[in-house]
Amino acid sequence: MASDMKCGSFALSMFSEIIDLFLDWDFFYEVNKSSVVENNVKSAIQGFAILGTVLFVFTFISQSCDACSDDEEENPCTPTLSLVSTALEDFPQIILAIIVAMHTSELISWIQISKALYGIIEPAIRITVILEERENSRQNFRESPYLCAKHCDMCISGIILMCSIALLFELAFDFFH
Repeated sequence: MASDMKCGSFALSMFSEIIDLFLDWDFFYEVNKSSVVENNVKSAIQGFAILGTVLFVFTFISQSCDACSDDEEENPCTPTLSLVSTALEDFPQIILAIIVAMHTSELISWIQISKALYGIIEPAIRITVILEERENSRQNFRESPYLCAKHCDMCISGIILMCSIALLFELAFDFFH
């Protein structure tokens, strides 16, 4: 039963990561073919998409080890990678998306709207999961060697959630204006 739950959790997590990866690269593709966006912004978006791809590979390996393990606790690499991915890839990507949205209304596309919606849903789920883990295993969570990483991940996810809401409002304002 626990093994099935771990496999299901792994599959959902990887599905979410693949969606994120696709949105990052599609956003770069859309911005790159535009003459309105400055080259330094294009380069930054590409750099963060590359970083996201590298982190995806590491996350896949780490979560695969978790899914194949008989141990109920996740390995310390998984929450650490989640924090690194959130802080060093997701957060800058959403800021760049806001910058692009604020400087041009010509690039509003389904991919930007999808990225904004994903930026709302994914952090909300991440925060909920961390809070649920904390409630369900209070003792294990407090003794966790990566408690700080989970709390930081939750805080940065909250910031990304708020930025994604701002991005969605900016896109909607430009679209309907």
